[in-house]
Amino acid sequence: MRSRREYVQAYRFLTRRIVSAQLVGEPETNELPMRRFAFAVFGGFVVALLVFAGFGVYGLIRPGGKGPVAGAIIVERETGSKYLYLDGLLHPVLNWTSARLILNEEKPQVRTMAQASLRDVPRGRPVGIAGAPDALPTKKELLGMPWSVCSAPRSRDSVALATQVIVGEVPANGIAPGTGEGLLVSVDDVRYLVLRNFRLRIRDNATVAALGWAGVRPTPVGGAFLNALPAGPDLQPLAVPDAGTQAQVQIGGAVATVGRLYRAAEQFYVAVRTGLVPVGAVAARLAGNAVDISPAEAGQKLVSGTVEPPGFPTEVPDVRGAAGRFAMACAEVRGGENVTVRTYPGYDDALALAAGQAQPAGAGADGVPVADRVAVPGGRAALVRSLTGAVVYLVTDQGIKYPLPRDSAGALKALGYSGVRPGDLPAAVLALISTGPALDPAAAVLLAPPATVAPEIPSPTVSRSG
Repeated sequence: MRSRREYVQAYRFLTRRIVSAQLVGEPETNELPMRRFAFAVFGGFVVALLVFAGFGVYGLIRPGGKGPVAGAIIVERETGSKYLYLDGLLHPVLNWTSARLILNEEKPQVRTMAQASLRDVPRGRPVGIAGAPDALPTKKELLGMPWSVCSAPRSRDSVALATQVIVGEVPANGIAPGTGEGLLVSVDDVRYLVLRNFRLRIRDNATVAALGWAGVRPTPVGGAFLNALPAGPDLQPLAVPDAGTQAQVQIGGAVATVGRLYRAAEQFYVAVRTGLVPVGAVAARLAGNAVDISPAEAGQKLVSGTVEPPGFPTEVPDVRGAAGRFAMACAEVRGGENVTVRTYPGYDDALALAAGQAQPAGAGADGVPVADRVAVPGGRAALVRSLTGAVVYLVTDQGIKYPLPRDSAGALKALGYSGVRPGDLPAAVLALISTGPALDPAAAVLLAPPATVAPEIPSPTVSRSG
């Protein structure tokens, strides 16, 4: 007869087979049905302990706490306000650029803290540079050459002109002058010849007629656009010293008059006090009729010297005027003095100027009218410097250039631009951009004075006695 113990073992064996069949689908398995589950629970418990231990170790190494820490930009979670914790005081910082200049860190630590965590921290006065940019693109987002200075109508339906500086781009389909070709432009009815990327003012209509350009319609451009081109000499009759007086030599059988034009074998000469000096075809046309002499006499009376100013053209160039109804022109700057002026037969809608894009009208720091718009793609910037100076400028997407201190290495490092070589631009192009405050670390650490408002003075009351 079976013992009770055997009955219990048989019963447990039968129930284990039933449970195994239901849980794992295999009644003959020798593995306990709940064994895997037990191991999984135990393993998860061990992993959780390790995770919590890791957080504990991290907390010991870098304790968070409720208070701010020095050396970090503190951002208030609820409002986005920025602070710096300096000498036990929490200072509001005016902008992101000032914070980086004060910390002098290329990659400063940023801590986001709740308003409640900052509530009881002693406050200091605001620090930073008023007007400095609040957003700084990374080094990879900086733009290089080319730049463009364009003059175009404000819209397809407008005749008003706007001058725009376009950073990092050149409008397509422009037509560059050929060799020896010039461009005739006008600003407020004053005509200029753009030749070899210089602007030469044409003094009067007689000059236009003498050079054969009376039938060319000039391209209207903005004055700020023209200021981007270096100035050459005026196109006008030569100013010969002592003109109209008698020379010390005889030419053509008579005493020569200083300033008189002579011609020998298609070469033109102008009389000076001691003889003849050669001049080009432009000066000859502006001087009037020439007296013919022999090449031999011209050679005998030839003296060294010149009466033409530097940059005065010698040959009369072919000129182009307005190319189409919209009259667009752009000066392409590729670094240094390399400037190419192009005209456009059609209108580029990218140059349409919306009301919210126009810069405030007026002159820059050096008295030159600024451009109506400085187009920098959002989130981009450029580092440039003038060919004639050592100051480095940061040009932001707000269309403002910010000078850096002359010893700019420290400021460039703090802004994250160490190792970046600034592009070289003509000073005339930089003058078209409005100038903001200097991004000087020494100025950033100064306490910004609070804004003051004039107190109201109550008007005196007059009491009347009955």
